[in-house]
Amino acid sequence: MLVSSPFGALSLLALASQTLAAPAEKRFSSNEVIYIANCASGQPEDVGGVAALYYSNIANSHNLQSPDSRSDLIKAPYPDLPQVEGTTLKFQFPDSNVSFNSHIASNGGSLSTGAAAGDGDQLVNHNFNKKFSCFKDNGDLLTSSNDGFGHTATCNKRYYCRPHRLANMKTPTISLVATLCLLQHASADAFWLVNWSKGSDICSGMAYFADNNPSGSGNRPNDYVDVSPHGQNVKWEGHTTTGYYPSSKVTFKAKIADGYLSSGPGNVWGTAVQYSSNGKKYFTCYAPAYAGNGNVGYEEIYQVDGWSVHGIFECSASYAGSVPGWTDPQ
Repeated sequence: MLVSSPFGALSLLALASQTLAAPAEKRFSSNEVIYIANCASGQPEDVGGVAALYYSNIANSHNLQSPDSRSDLIKAPYPDLPQVEGTTLKFQFPDSNVSFNSHIASNGGSLSTGAAAGDGDQLVNHNFNKKFSCFKDNGDLLTSSNDGFGHTATCNKRYYCRPHRLANMKTPTISLVATLCLLQHASADAFWLVNWSKGSDICSGMAYFADNNPSGSGNRPNDYVDVSPHGQNVKWEGHTTTGYYPSSKVTFKAKIADGYLSSGPGNVWGTAVQYSSNGKKYFTCYAPAYAGNGNVGYEEIYQVDGWSVHGIFECSASYAGSVPGWTDPQ
């Protein structure tokens, strides 16, 4: 309900006039969306800045409508725009006690429209409230308004962020510092290359587990990132796939050999490397022991709100400290 939203400071008129929201897309936990946009006043020599625009229903953002709430503008020294990629931007919504911290990957600007580009944290009274997954947008006009003096203020879409079911799992809270330490130092940790599905909706991702092996336990990961656009699975075999965890600034790259699907389980089928502020950490990727018999690598390892998450490969830390023959992907 709108009245319980962190952006609930909407007028009674807005509440009375709002039509019944369409059901949330299957992949996301609600219809909400936050756009990261370039906004300018339209006045001469104003290059503008970057703002976050919140819509309680994404359907209301498709026809140049005004947002339910808009953050203060973040500006850079003239004539530049603020850097969005590879940094954390903190957007404050002046009409509420809500803020939004975005973490967009450093290569976000070169990604294709719809590609996973990072994540964001919604905070209420400076306390974490909800995790959003962010995706590259197409640069189109999101909303505009006239100031009555011949100037048209505009906002153009750079990224859109949605509350993600997998990102908002009800798991024990882990601080950013603790998560970073786990990713960089744990000796029993593992990254699972996963495909998830619910009906016809699909996606691929990388799930990080501090306890190495979730098979059969139903344990949910300590961190997760999408590696494919909505409605697609990546082809793990014969490719290098990269996942970036913005909150810890960890990158994980996995190379899986081609021909895996015609081979048996339990063997080494790839190598991987984790890049962090502490340097590199090497991993070896295995076909899970339960693979085979026409169901290669697709055993369900955990569920989230009815979504089935299937482990395709398990990448465990290499106790030799390196992987022979590894060439770091460019």
